Amino acid sequence: MFHCKSANFCLPLDNWCDGIRHCPHGDDEDSCDQTCPDECSCMAEVVVCRGSALNDVPSIQSNARLLNLENNIISNLTNTSFVALHNLVELNLAHNSIQELREGYFVDLGNLLTLNISFNDIEVIGTASFAGLIRLRELDLTNNMISEIEADAFVDLVSILELDLSN
Repeated sequence: MFHCKSANFCLPLDNWCDGIRHCPHGDDEDSCDQTCPDECSCMAEVVVCRGSALNDVPSIQSNARLLNLENNIISNLTNTSFVALHNLVELNLAHNSIQELREGYFVDLGNLLTLNISFNDIEVIGTASFAGLIRLRELDLTNNMISEIEADAFVDLVSILELDLSN
């Protein structure tokens, strides 16, 4: 089902990107020209790139609400890794090789609710690493190698309900 953001109803997936605007504001036809990366599978607002041996975060459709990058070999994030993904509510980066978190990596993800960065190689969580994540409720950093958490690393996490740093 495709959820019309501008209304309180869902459409069958057959109506998504079919060239006809079914939602009141046409959001069922927004971003339809964007393609899914070859290494991923995409359906409506869900992008799954699990176990695809990715070194970097791929460029994905801007209407994505869920992005699963679990079980890849991503080691570095940048300030542009998640640019324009304003609709993302869930991001899974578990089981990669990420070594550090710095300010700006997640700044465009203001609607994110769940972030899983467990089972990586994170040693340093820098100042304001989670800047902009004012709606984030769940942050999973389990099973990393965290040796340093800089001052104000969690500064914008005003909605956090669950933070797990256990090993």
